[in-house]
Amino acid sequence: MKILNLEIIWFKVKNYGKLEFPPPNFVLKGFYILRINTDQGICGFGEISSYVGNFNQIQNIFTNIFSPIIINKKISIINFTKNIDLRKIYKKNISKQILNAAISAIIQALLDIKGKINNKPVFELLNSKKKLNLKAYASGGLIYDDEKYDKLLDEVLECKQKGFFGWKLRPSIPRSFISHQKRIKHPPKINLTKLKKFCLKIRKNVGPNFKLMIDLGCRLDDTISSKKILDFFYELDFYFIEEPFKRNIKTYKKLLKHSKLNIAAGENTSSFYELNELLLCKKINFFQPDSNLNPIPEIIKFSKKSGVKIILHNWTKSISMYSNFHLGLALDNCKLVEYSTLKFPEEFDFLKKNYLIEKDKVILKRINGLGIELNNEILNRHTLYKKIIN
Repeated sequence: MKILNLEIIWFKVKNYGKLEFPPPNFVLKGFYILRINTDQGICGFGEISSYVGNFNQIQNIFTNIFSPIIINKKISIINFTKNIDLRKIYKKNISKQILNAAISAIIQALLDIKGKINNKPVFELLNSKKKLNLKAYASGGLIYDDEKYDKLLDEVLECKQKGFFGWKLRPSIPRSFISHQKRIKHPPKINLTKLKKFCLKIRKNVGPNFKLMIDLGCRLDDTISSKKILDFFYELDFYFIEEPFKRNIKTYKKLLKHSKLNIAAGENTSSFYELNELLLCKKINFFQPDSNLNPIPEIIKFSKKSGVKIILHNWTKSISMYSNFHLGLALDNCKLVEYSTLKFPEEFDFLKKNYLIEKDKVILKRINGLGIELNNEILNRHTLYKKIIN
């Protein structure tokens, strides 16, 4: 079986109306979908992270770099960890993060095809001793600075009532900082007084046994005084604090030296090397790779290190979500996965739902490959552009 061609699809909902929360990145930029077609009519799907670049950059990479490597090649011989010389590719003047995101999507799609050929779901291809379900925590908690945190009380109580493992929130966001990239480069200040007051309230409302987490989005100052807020979250028994400081390993090692908190990081990593670098900070307890940015073989390789605990980053209900579910089920040291509970209009649902959430468990329907089924009516309505590469 050979690869016939590649399709790169830009799906973006333009007129989605008013959202009740700050829009995540994929609302503003859309989704980049990869479809690999074979000469025997079997296709596979992958997703390129829209965090890494724009659509023109993505299609140029596939046209000029990856199409000569994989088109008209047998599925069985394409292996990015063995017989494809990535050193030549990395020498080109292109961001490694964009290149690795493209490789991640190709690997997702190839695994999807191989699962269909072998009549197996991807998690069984990756690990025959797979788990049957995966715990999920609810991820939401988005509001603007000019709103009151109490608006989120119903959300957290609903997540507890539904049986999720726990709930994660974010500090409120200024309306002028809706860009994720802008917030990472120039983190807006957090009103810690309001945030602490609300966190005390939600702990009182949900009780001591429901897990709470917070994604600080690299927004704390890299000063010793920031340790006080970490001590506060420790006293409130937060399960983990995600990315409290700018992504600098020296800062983490310095400011977390005496911290007792569980710290989570790694959603931005795009290689085994970058994940491995996080191990230099012994206080990072949970690693959060995402398989549409970090290639699955790289994550599997990293997961085999002793003592590593993985909680897969998972911020959309798109192809990457299915990929992360399959990977999480296959990894022995992944006990938990992020699950977005943000409520979007139906126009964002370009995939048919092939999984269940029962209490705090993700249960995949037994479908070969990744289990991807497109909602073509919605997909066609909001496809901004499609590039077919032969």
